[in-house]
Amino acid sequence: MTTLSGSQLLLRPPTMADIPAAVALMNAVSLAEQGASQEDAAQLAHEWTTPDFDLATDARFALDAAGRPIAYVEVWDRPPHVHPFIWGCVHPDYQGQGIGAGLMDWAEARAAEALRHAPAEARVSVRASTVSTNARAARLLTRRGFTVVRHFWRMVRELDPDVTPELPDWPEGITLRPYFPGLDDRMIHRVVMDSFRDHWGFIEEPFEAWVRRAKGRPNFDPSLWLLAVTTASGGDEIVGVALCHPALSEDPEMGWVGSLGVRREWRRRGIARALLQYAIGEFHRRGRARVGLGVDAAACTSRSGCASPGSGINTKKSCARGRKSPPKRWAEALRAGPLTAQRKLCYSVEGFAPRRLPGDAAESEGVDASDRTSIHCAVERACALLSLFGR
Repeated sequence: MTTLSGSQLLLRPPTMADIPAAVALMNAVSLAEQGASQEDAAQLAHEWTTPDFDLATDARFALDAAGRPIAYVEVWDRPPHVHPFIWGCVHPDYQGQGIGAGLMDWAEARAAEALRHAPAEARVSVRASTVSTNARAARLLTRRGFTVVRHFWRMVRELDPDVTPELPDWPEGITLRPYFPGLDDRMIHRVVMDSFRDHWGFIEEPFEAWVRRAKGRPNFDPSLWLLAVTTASGGDEIVGVALCHPALSEDPEMGWVGSLGVRREWRRRGIARALLQYAIGEFHRRGRARVGLGVDAAACTSRSGCASPGSGINTKKSCARGRKSPPKRWAEALRAGPLTAQRKLCYSVEGFAPRRLPGDAAESEGVDASDRTSIHCAVERACALLSLFGR
């Protein structure tokens, strides 16, 4: 346990026994910032037991004089250790007292340690995010040398129980089939990695880590893993996926499209749109009130063929009320349909880019090589999102 400089607060690593206190803290923050409780015990337990995450070394509570957790910070890092990611929160009753700055001191030191394991030739960065409603956190990150590099939005479509959504229009030679657990896992992993390889900040995730994360979630439902396959030449090749979740902890009435991707050579044929249409229809059949997904704000300005619905960032911790105007083409499309008010449910995220850490003279400035080519999202998917969520 260490004393926080300049205050009576202490830092200590959490344990699994702290889950109830951590959930209460995180939900107090999300209620204040976004009007909803976004954490639950099962999801947090899943995150805290991720193999690449060690509570003893990667997370800290800040405690008040009575030993009660009033703030939290975590640093996520996995090979090749080029983009450690910081996320934290301070209880609303204790904000504005320098607690966040103290947590960032610890988190940046932990991130610097992670970066020393990066390949010598790699260009590295430390990343963090905050919801757009948290102006105090944005100021803190800016003062510490971080700059805004990316925005993400949450798109939500309300579902009318009396109106059946449009049926999918499957391209010739493409059909939908169910997921066979175990048999399809490696091919789905390959499709997901190929689909998002061009995306901003992409890092290849090993199969074992991916399958544990994807199938270990409390809301994992194999019946909502939708696979687009080609039957050309009598085969059964998976060319696109929509990996969905039946609900979110903060909104049990909203179905969630977690990953929507199509392999590069199969893009621009309408596969992503058909998968999304089917997912919307399936959530309608299951009685959900709405369906949502996260998108990169650059989605409608790119000419590439890849997009990410979550962009590698945990949406429960990185989405906020849309305070900034969406890109022009998105705004026009949203205004074109009867869901104009939906813009209020689109969420933006302010991602903060890296800065040089003290004592790391060898560290490169700027973004890594993949970032130069990965500010790309599929025009096909962007159009599908706009038309399906805008009318």
